Amino acid sequence: MDLSDKWALVTGAGRGIGKGCALQLAARGADLIVNDRPGSPDLATTVQEIEALGRRCFPVEADAFQRTGCEQMVSDAIARAGRIDILVSNVAFSDRCSFLDYPPELFEQTLDGTLLAGFHVSQLTARHMVERGEGGKIVFISSVQADRPFAHCVAYGAAKSGLNHMMRTIAVELFDHRINVNAIEPGWIDTPGEHETFGTDRIAAEAAGLPWGRLGTPADIGKAAAFLSSDDSDYVTGTILRVDGGFVYRECRRPELDPELDRVMPLVLEGVVKRDRLSNPVGTEDEALLERFAVRLGAALLVGEDHLDPRSVHAVEVVLQEGVDPVLQDVRQVPHGEKGRQCLVVREERESAAAEVIVKTAQPEDDAE
Repeated sequence: MDLSDKWALVTGAGRGIGKGCALQLAARGADLIVNDRPGSPDLATTVQEIEALGRRCFPVEADAFQRTGCEQMVSDAIARAGRIDILVSNVAFSDRCSFLDYPPELFEQTLDGTLLAGFHVSQLTARHMVERGEGGKIVFISSVQADRPFAHCVAYGAAKSGLNHMMRTIAVELFDHRINVNAIEPGWIDTPGEHETFGTDRIAAEAAGLPWGRLGTPADIGKAAAFLSSDDSDYVTGTILRVDGGFVYRECRRPELDPELDRVMPLVLEGVVKRDRLSNPVGTEDEALLERFAVRLGAALLVGEDHLDPRSVHAVEVVLQEGVDPVLQDVRQVPHGEKGRQCLVVREERESAAAEVIVKTAQPEDDAE
């Protein structure tokens, strides 16, 4: 993908996904106009890294959440570079809050900063592209939240869903001008904002359970943006490219399990999810984490290399060192009790610490002591 002799405008390029897109475009030969909010402490670093790649780069500080700010940004970009061949619209605002408590003004702010801002910058840039008459590329950064509901993200999900539909409509209207308009849906991406929201420890623990075993990176999104900005995507428009490492399908990879699963899984769920019986055995208040752990235990019971006979499962007990997140890394059977009852041991090692989860299979009452 050769982007030589192209000028690209990337919004929100101070850090995270916007910066990742700018760097990947530059790595393929594009020159950059990079935008971030006025007073951004990060934009200068982005400029330095792009110039280190041998590309020209002009910073434009402007409030992309406002029409006047977008007008200033596009005008300054054209004045500095002479033209805009590529737009990567990465402007967005998000603040988590439950639906019942969501302040109306925060909802409006999220729509303005995510959907309306994307409209402003794309309309102004597209007018310039149409006037030049040489086509162009517009890439919106959307989100998997446009398609999947996430609690406490009612405004952001609605804004991104609207952004997707807006993108398609813009693509249709710009057919005759040969301006390709597409969107990228990132999954869970390892950005400074995510670490600020969730914390590094939780991100590391959750990442291990994702299909690719990691969060995505800004470079992953940048590579997709580079493709959609290149001639290689000439026949692609009005399309949403999901870049999520299987994130949205992470709960769909359960193997074909023994028919006894329907009988065994309620026991596992009861033992793990109902914390009132086990005093929160996994040391977390995260219901989703508890349920995912329970499902993984159930799968291990039935399809582990040395799986237990599901017909022998009559009760489940979970014992775990407090405060250690459950990560199934080693599953094995060991004898338990004087009569050789089997149990499942799940061992986790992290930073020289270890914990064991023991799932005991109690014998039927007529075999009990």
